[in-house]
Amino acid sequence: MRPRPLIASAHLILIPILGVSLVGCFKNTNPPPPVGGNWVTTISPDGQKAALSGALALSGLFDSVTGVTHITGLPCVSDTSPLATTGKQDIPSLETKLSMALGSNNTMNIVGTQSADLSMLTGTFAMKDSSCGGIATGHITATKYAPLSGTYAGSLNLSQGGALEISTLLSQNDLADEEGKYPVSGAATMTSFKCASGWTLADSFVTGDHFLFTYVSSDNSSQLSASGTFFSNAKNITVNSFAIDGGSCDGYSGAGVLSLRPSGQ
Repeated sequence: MRPRPLIASAHLILIPILGVSLVGCFKNTNPPPPVGGNWVTTISPDGQKAALSGALALSGLFDSVTGVTHITGLPCVSDTSPLATTGKQDIPSLETKLSMALGSNNTMNIVGTQSADLSMLTGTFAMKDSSCGGIATGHITATKYAPLSGTYAGSLNLSQGGALEISTLLSQNDLADEEGKYPVSGAATMTSFKCASGWTLADSFVTGDHFLFTYVSSDNSSQLSASGTFFSNAKNITVNSFAIDGGSCDGYSGAGVLSLRPSGQ
């Protein structure tokens, strides 16, 4: 029997080695889709003057996304109902198709195009049927919101007079939870006032352009609850209202604006 050529053995050895090398090279390189992220939407039904507002929380890989949508003012669903959302995007053209399950076998289907800088989405929508208050078709625009990340500082004006100086470090999660809320963690310090100085965020989140923060003092004697809105660039936070419960500042409340400090300050 003639012996097999040595080159055949070399090929047999080379193939698995190449396979291992390629797996290592491509590990953890799956990119998120351009349309992923936190979006604030304006939905304008045909034939109606009033526009609806909404929030999209999307994530995925390559050209596919899943997530949750909240729509305020849609007759057939609750404002707080998380609507399961799926979608596809043609990445070269940025044409985007999304579908939201409204229940009762009805869906809202969106066809739009994302802007070249990935900050906007414009398009049209159509319902599977017109059982949702007669709404059937319309237009939609959406703006992508940057995450609340970094140190924000400013004055919160007290209803009782005076101001509360606050500096808070915020870190918004890249992914939303099953309800479409982006968890936010962080801490805060307060000065020029008799309240506790050290605070930690707990059970805090962002949905669209709205936030709800709960700070707990380091001695667990006080809780500060704050709610408000922010702009798409996340440079400023408008605290529409806050209230302190417990501790030496129990009952204090007010509002104010916090601004993002430049990195390193």
